Amino acid sequence: MNNATETIKLVQLLDAFCEAFNRHDPAAIVSMITDDCEFRPALGDKQFGASIKGKSAIKEAILEGKIENTFEDAVQEMILLANNLGLVPVTTK
Repeated sequence: MNNATETIKLVQLLDAFCEAFNRHDPAAIVSMITDDCEFRPALGDKQFGASIKGKSAIKEAILEGKIENTFEDAVQEMILLANNLGLVPVTTK
């Protein structure tokens, strides 16, 4: 697989993840993460936000409303990250 193909797949995954997150779909979200995933929302009861580890804990946090922000602004951050990593230029829809 070449870099452009990998970048397209990454952008599609990020887009699908953001869409699932924005519609508050825990099943879709956890289908896209690994068992050892650590989710660090910017907000939380700790100085630098919360740390939620593992698929089941992340799903539970979503169901309990502990993770309720949307990723609308995060999309722009992901695009900047992809571009900073030297991936082909990425834009939003």
